[in-house]
Amino acid sequence: MQRTVQVESLQVHVGAHKTASTHLQAILGQNADHLLARGVGFCGPAVLRDDWVSQLDKSSRFFAGRAGRPGLRSVTNALVPDCQQLVLSEENIAGIPLTLGQGRRLYQGLPKKLNTLRDLFPSAAMRCFMSTRSYADFYRSVYCELVRNRGWQPFEKHIHYELVAQHSWARLVDGIRKKVPGLELVIWPYEQYDSLLNTILDALLGAERAALLNRRLFSTRVRPSLSAAALKALQAMEDDGRNPMECSAEMLVLYPVSDEFPAYDPWTEEQRAVLDDNYARDLQEIAGMPGVSLLGHANEQRDA
Repeated sequence: MQRTVQVESLQVHVGAHKTASTHLQAILGQNADHLLARGVGFCGPAVLRDDWVSQLDKSSRFFAGRAGRPGLRSVTNALVPDCQQLVLSEENIAGIPLTLGQGRRLYQGLPKKLNTLRDLFPSAAMRCFMSTRSYADFYRSVYCELVRNRGWQPFEKHIHYELVAQHSWARLVDGIRKKVPGLELVIWPYEQYDSLLNTILDALLGAERAALLNRRLFSTRVRPSLSAAALKALQAMEDDGRNPMECSAEMLVLYPVSDEFPAYDPWTEEQRAVLDDNYARDLQEIAGMPGVSLLGHANEQRDA
């Protein structure tokens, strides 16, 4: 008879993409055995990506946000360890980055997926953790990651300024609040990740457990971005049939971001100014939302 996973608390970290999620996951993964001995189970992309994420997506779309799909329960029961507190960390829970710059809203399916998870763990106290990032740098980074993995493609094919300028972290957070009633949200700006890392881990694990973590990975975080020169070289190599990831790694060495090779920036000054103003306004709006903790802000917690 298959076991049924039951946990007392569920912490769901949904990214976003390109906000140091891999670094946070590496810290938790490195300490997984240590945490499990203290009642905290951790599942990251290594076990959740592909099958589990696919089952979550299907359950959310076809079962109206309920965990009625047997495949999701089965996969979850097989993956999740016995624990009192469960931490799920996988940015693809929110969605996939490939089409982010082509729609009118950020991560439209996320509220349904969170409702599915609530239904999957009905007795658990659940919280959602998410990082925001300035729109200009977020979409530049999303594009560079796409090129790393798929080879050079025009920026405009995947990222549309007129749509991106309508995107709103505040609208996403408010939508989660309203569609997943009572869910506590913990949000932080990617731009403050380094200074907030200890605070994030305290919120995620509890201060006592977080204090015992092995911190060897804390100093290595940033994945190098692509310079404009590297992208130009990758464009010239578009049709040579080589593996895109190998080509990108080679260009990172030949044309590293530096004073000589500035980082790729697809935006005009006017576009970047608009996107930066939108982001600043969104953070102010999120800071005033009931039931939301915006870490690093003077008003970190407002009652629901």
